[in-house]
Amino acid sequence: MKTLIKILALTTATLVAGTSVHAQEWRPNQPVRMVVAFAAGGPVDLVAREFAPRLEEYLGQPVLVENMGGAGGLIAAKNVGAADADGQTIFFAAAGNVVIRPLVDKDSQVIEDLRSVALVSKSPHAMVVNADLPVQNVDELIALAKERPGELNFGSAGTGAAAHLGFEMFKMATGVEIEHIPYSGVAPSLVDLAAGAIDMSLSSIPSLASMLDAGLIRIIGLTDEGPGNEDIPLISDTVPDFGYSTWYGAMVPVDTSDEVVQVLNDAFAFASADEDLRKRMALQGLKIGHSSAAEMDTFFQAELVRWGAVIDAADITAE
Repeated sequence: MKTLIKILALTTATLVAGTSVHAQEWRPNQPVRMVVAFAAGGPVDLVAREFAPRLEEYLGQPVLVENMGGAGGLIAAKNVGAADADGQTIFFAAAGNVVIRPLVDKDSQVIEDLRSVALVSKSPHAMVVNADLPVQNVDELIALAKERPGELNFGSAGTGAAAHLGFEMFKMATGVEIEHIPYSGVAPSLVDLAAGAIDMSLSSIPSLASMLDAGLIRIIGLTDEGPGNEDIPLISDTVPDFGYSTWYGAMVPVDTSDEVVQVLNDAFAFASADEDLRKRMALQGLKIGHSSAAEMDTFFQAELVRWGAVIDAADITAE
């Protein structure tokens, strides 16, 4: 996690350096497509639409967000990978689209057809339990799970979802046995969590707000640091080998030139430096930052190795 935090550090010096204009000749000569692998109105879509007008200001062309759901993001990823490598098509990717889903589906072509532009945000997941589960922190959860092996369960949005892999990582790091209950999406799993039909889950904090306010669930730890959540303990304080963040980044077809990638990287640096954007996204639990294309690629390759090890160890395959 220290690598990701370092990459996304939001010091003034970093932002000033990141927004310097490179003397590049290339600029898009028509509207730019920015593909999102989720429906309009979802978290990734909302972040992409916050970036779009700032990117337009830098690039001098409209940036049109195009929603293309399906197959856990593979349809969108393949569409961008097959597009002309001219800088006119950007994939506003989430970790699940370009790391987890390709690994679960054994579809390496998706990974090979894209190259990194910039890592732009990260956010933690909260480990959350039903209010009636007799645990107040991660230590107590581990103790209860060891006392009742195989009796506790966790819900996720489905096989290979972020919460599924997060708990598999947690089980590997702690040696506990907790049963996986897959759902057809995040919402139904959280409804059952609040009702006590399942014991726990991992989820973004904004999606938990109403249930937390009603006292139906309780957060016992975060998978990583996040803005405005400094009072919530990190799971890694108890389990040093555990931790992850969800993240968003920009990618383009693999044959896109270095010159074009640099201009697009500069555009995302310009957008990321916007104070209003950072404040608005912090309210959604997102830390906005910026990386070079090389830094994102190094991080991306490390994510493939880390999550690949979890998927292999847990023998997770596509349904």
